[in-house]
Amino acid sequence: MTLIPSPVSTSGELEAVRQIFNECLQWMTKPFSPITPEQQATWWKELQGKRYKMFVYRDSGKIVAYSLLQWHEDGRITPLFGITRSARGKNIAREIIRHYLSEANGPLWGEELSSHKAIIKLNQEVGWQLLREENGVRYLYHPNNKTTYPDYDNLTEYWSNVL
Repeated sequence: MTLIPSPVSTSGELEAVRQIFNECLQWMTKPFSPITPEQQATWWKELQGKRYKMFVYRDSGKIVAYSLLQWHEDGRITPLFGITRSARGKNIAREIIRHYLSEANGPLWGEELSSHKAIIKLNQEVGWQLLREENGVRYLYHPNNKTTYPDYDNLTEYWSNVL
């Protein structure tokens, strides 16, 4: 399977994300109900103006997965991804995780179910670190130590206040 990621840009892609999300509810760390098209449209409108990256992944032209990175006001970056039932077990999760790590520009925080052995193994392989585990959920941190450029604006502001 050869995955091709692309940013979500059409209503059809957004609908595919909704369908995949609903197929993956059993693997979520929080209790969600299936999302309706109307709820998805409202969520999408609320997401605009916030910092995020959302991708769909295609194999042979068909959307088989999605990923979402969200930047939060407190500085955290959190990922979420889902894979269609028909594409599970075909070793694409590792590729999706590596892709969203390459798209993030800093450390990430995430969660996984304690019972989901496959994702625990994959996350460990790509550098996720366990912070704590409680109530069937493992809370994770990834340093994402790729080479990044400093935020010169904030550094300048910090040093001008110190000096």
